[in-house]
Amino acid sequence: MFAQVGDRLVMASDQVGGRDRTGEVVDVRRPGGKPPYLVRWDHDGREILVFPGPQAFFIRRSPLIATFDRSQTEPEADCPPTRSVPG
Repeated sequence: MFAQVGDRLVMASDQVGGRDRTGEVVDVRRPGGKPPYLVRWDHDGREILVFPGPQAFFIRRSPLIATFDRSQTEPEADCPPTRSVPG
């Protein structure tokens, strides 16, 4: 299990009719996104160090939203226009 800051952690309830717990990963303590994770829980705002078990999963933060840079989508001023080759 690997995470990055901004991912959402969902801890599924192990009881029938129980409520799932959700929170945001605010810190990753080991290299490569390995646990433990510091998680801020939605229901009470507390931050707790978590080693997720098999009932947990992540909702990944969208890399397109997190790293979008408009300057990378604009053509360079000194680059010639590209031509399409008839196929």
